Formats: sequence, C-alpha cells, structure tokens
Amino acid sequence: MNRLQISRMARRLTRTEGSPDAALNEASRVIAEEDARGRTQKADTWRAIRDALHGRDAPAAEEGS
Repeated sequence: MNRLQISRMARRLTRTEGSPDAALNEASRVIAEEDARGRTQKADTWRAIRDALHGRDAPAAEEGS
C-alpha cells in the first residue's frame, strides 16, 4: 500500500470510530488480533495505519506494495 492509501484508510477509520483515540484503540486491537493469527502482512498494514493516525509516515507499509 502506498502512503495515500494508508492516509485515506486512517481518515476513514477515524470517521467510522468517531474520534482519533477510538481509531487508535481499534487499530491496536486489530494489530493484536492479526499478530495472534500469524497474519504479519495485515498486521504491518494496520501498524502503518496506526502510525498515520499518530501523524507519522508509514514507510514500512510502502515497502511491501
């Protein structure tokens, strides 16, 4: 995924969850769930979304695209 896609997903998640804090909590929950299931790539995508919610770039997600 590229940075634009990650940014859009982060904005959508914030709208869906109702607040940035709720979006961060949901992203963290999904990361833990995907890690537990052994889905590393999906967990990395959600980490990039979480980083975008924090206002940081997400270069790790872009490498995998």
